[in-house]
Order: sequence, then C-alpha cells, then structure tokens
Amino acid sequence: MSEVSAHEHQPAGLDPFCFDEEAALGREYASLLEDEKQWRAEDLEQRVLDNARAIWSRFTERTRYEVNERAEQLRSIGNLSALVAGFAMTSFLQFTFSNNEAVKAVILGFGISTAFVVALSMNSMSMCGLIQASVFKMSHTFICEQEEEAFMIEAWDFAQSYQPGRQPPQPRRSFSKFWDMRCESEWRRAFYMFSTAVPIMLGNLTFASWIKFHDLQEVAIIMSAMLGVGILLFGVMQGHWFSYIAGPSANIKTRKMPVARQPAGLPFDWHLPPASPRKTPASSPMGNRCLVCQLQRQSSAREQHALVATEGLNGTLPFSVSVSSFLALILPSLHAVQSNAQAFCTSTAAGLEKNAVHSSLAMVSH
Repeated sequence: MSEVSAHEHQPAGLDPFCFDEEAALGREYASLLEDEKQWRAEDLEQRVLDNARAIWSRFTERTRYEVNERAEQLRSIGNLSALVAGFAMTSFLQFTFSNNEAVKAVILGFGISTAFVVALSMNSMSMCGLIQASVFKMSHTFICEQEEEAFMIEAWDFAQSYQPGRQPPQPRRSFSKFWDMRCESEWRRAFYMFSTAVPIMLGNLTFASWIKFHDLQEVAIIMSAMLGVGILLFGVMQGHWFSYIAGPSANIKTRKMPVARQPAGLPFDWHLPPASPRKTPASSPMGNRCLVCQLQRQSSAREQHALVATEGLNGTLPFSVSVSSFLALILPSLHAVQSNAQAFCTSTAAGLEKNAVHSSLAMVSH
C-alpha cells in the first residue's frame, strides 16, 4: 500500500531513466571533445610535416636549377675554348711559308702566339670539363634520403621549440656552398684563361697576315687595323660583362623582400610575423552588418589565427604552435561543456530533493 501511494505521489514528467540518458550524453560529448583534441593535434603534426616537405621541395628544385645553370655555364666556356684551340691548331698545321719570305721576328711572334692560344684554350676546356664532372657527381648527395631525414628532424625540433622571430631551419649542406668552396675559384681561372686566349688569337691572325701577305703590305696593314679594332671591342665587352660573370658583383646574395605597408594576408605574407586581426570600427559601414555576419567574422578570425599560429616554415610560413591560439579555439567548447554540466547537476539535485519531499509526505499521510 505504501509503495503504491508513493508511486501515485511521484511528480508527473519525472522519468527515472532521464538522468542516465543525460549522463550518457555528457560522457559522449566529453569523449567527442577528447577525439577532437586528438584530431587537432594530429592535424598540427601533419601541417608541420607538410610545411617541412614544402621547404624541402623548394630546396631540391633550387638545387636542380643551380646544377643545370652551372653545368650550362661550364659547357659554354668549354665549347668555346675547344673551338678556339682547334682553330689555332688547324691554322698552324695548314699554314705554309718560307723562311726567306718573312721577317724572323714576325715568325717568332706567330709561333709564340699560337702556342699560347692552344695552351690556354686546352687548359680552359679541360678545367671546365673536370668541374662539370665534379658537379654532376656531387649534386645528388645534397638531395639524398639521409639529408632529407636530417632536415625533417630539424624541422620537427623547430616546430616544438618555436619562438616568435626565429627563422625556419635550412638544409646544412647545399650545392651553392659546395660551388663557392670548391668550384668558384677554378671556374674563374678557366674563364681568365679563355678571356686571355681570345685576344692572343686575334694577334696570331695579325702575325699570320704579315707572313701571308708579305709582298702586299697594304693588305697586311688593313687586316692588322681591323684585327686591332676587334681586340679593342673585345676589351670593351670584356670590361662590361666581366664583373657580372666572374667579378665581385657575381656573388651578390638574394636581397630581402620589402615589407608591404598593407599586408595582403596568407599565403602572400609568409615572410611577415603573424599579426592580430584588425578590429572594424562600429561606426563604419562594415560594423553595421547583421549579427550573423559578425559571428562569422569572429569564427573565421579565430580559425585564421589558429592556422597562422601553426602553419610555417620559411620557405613557406613562420609556423608556431601557439598555446594561446589553441585555447582561444577550445575555450568556447569548454565553457559550453561547463554550462551543460552545471545545468545537469542543478536539475539532478532539484529532482532528488523533490523525490525526497514527496516520499516523506507520502509516509506521513500513510
């Protein structure tokens, strides 16, 4: 009789299984939040890996470009040196004259100039060939798997200990360093020998004109004058382009990019540090939009700030795993969970209190 009366005095709408369902929903929601945190951490790790791969891909492309550029540079000078040496040797072997027909000083100058041209051109050609073989042999060692693994480890360490203002790591070994240390001086020496052989070759033709046309001095004089003009023009061109090819200005490093006054945003401002989103004044037309647009802008600003804080390796972005950005992204969800938990506890306590009161009243009435 007491059980029936207690059941009759139970307030309407109070389901004993409601609390279990709400508790299960709360646990499911908490598990979902934990999964989202784990997914976010895995996404951050994947972004770090993608950024490191982007920088490594950029490094490999630059290495291939530099190797092809240097190889073409060496090939062009080597081919020209071989052409000059072959022309000098051919003219020497096929040139016939009599000792009684020319002055011995002219013949001596012809022989000395021929020897200089052949020696300088052959040495320049041989040196360019050896440097080119060394370049092709060493180029693949800068982009091998071991170098990629070492760079990935450095990039991961940089992401874990990032501080604002630090620059992303770069590969320790590069083709540009190898060229500067081992090949640049030899390449300049080969270029100097080729540049010296060309005017000597023109002088050799001048001596040959006096030997060939010893009985026609007018022709020899005209040829000598024209070849002299050619030597002067070669000197002018050499002085104009020498500094860009083998002079001090050939070692100019890449200049820093100028900082724009109005940043355009990612990915164009990868060289700039992350900046806080600008606030729109309430009096402006942009500030008078609807509440939905304002909420969308706030959510997009939080997402962009989180992405800027996590994406970065120079060559691409200055990436930093920012704790403040992560908290700014998670705090709204945590506040919602806390509010739901408080409401759940309040409703549970109120329901238990009502059940206790009704049970006591039922016992008293019985």
